[in-house]
Parts: sequence; C-alpha cells; structure tokens
Amino acid sequence: MAALLIGASAEGPGTGASLTGQSTIYVDDDSVFDGCQVIIEVSHVDTDAKYVNTGKHFFKPGAVVLNIVGDYYVRAFIYNARTDTSINCSAIN
Repeated sequence: MAALLIGASAEGPGTGASLTGQSTIYVDDDSVFDGCQVIIEVSHVDTDAKYVNTGKHFFKPGAVVLNIVGDYYVRAFIYNARTDTSINCSAIN
C-alpha cells in the first residue's frame, strides 16, 4: 500500500507512488471534502510536467480501479481545497 495523501488540506499534488499493473485507489471514509475534488493522475516518470489526468476523480470517499499494464507512477491531486478539506488517499496493488 502506498499513501498518496495523508490529511492533505491544500490544493495541489500529493506524493507520487511507483506501481505495477492493476491497482485500486481509495479515499478513506474519514476524509472531509468541503467542496474539493480529488483527481487521479499517472505518469511513466515521477516528474510534475509528465503526469496526466486519468479521468478518475472523487467528490466523496470511495474507490476506483486503474487498469494499467506495466510500471507507472500515480498521484492524487486536490482541486478547490477549502478551509475544512482533509483528504486521506492510498493506492493498493
């Protein structure tokens, strides 16, 4: 398991994690969105400019599956963070 966001409250990217093959990305049920959105991004290298939006996003706690073949990096990006935003997001594969 890789932590992508831990109690994150500011707009911007979390930590990139190296994964191989299919993975599940989940946002804990104790996360507070306060109107924000969490976007899942991937890249072939852990470089800010190389990450692209997967089209997978969260407006509330939950899980999504990434069906990717091979090695890649994944991160969670918070958009529109507000005062009470606090997000915990992890990847499992």
